[in-house]
Amino acid sequence: MDGLRILLGNEPLAYREVLQAAVSLLRPTVQVSVVEPSELDGAVRRWRPHLVICSRCEGAPGGPLGWVALYPEGRTAATVRVDDEEVTLPDMELDGLVSLIDRIALLVRFACGARPGPASSSAGD
Repeated sequence: MDGLRILLGNEPLAYREVLQAAVSLLRPTVQVSVVEPSELDGAVRRWRPHLVICSRCEGAPGGPLGWVALYPEGRTAATVRVDDEEVTLPDMELDGLVSLIDRIALLVRFACGARPGPASSSAGD
């Protein structure tokens, strides 16, 4: 597997750029791509990201594992969807986003057949 892929297509541009820099710094193995919101649908089809962060997300079944609608319609809120679970949060700070990235990374890792490391195995082995 090439690594976790995140696509940023949220508004405004400054937020996209800050998120890209922060994720690249905090999770350097994650591939982050930035697109204009109007280019989001095509970029999702071409790049097949694991997580999409946008202002208006209309994720199709079978698409990315996770979607975050960050400040949708200009509201101070975030709607997070992972697989079929969706939750709306009053706000999403950077630490919450990093936790979500880590969760998606685990889902991707286990979906690809990776086994838990020694710390996760039982003591009786």
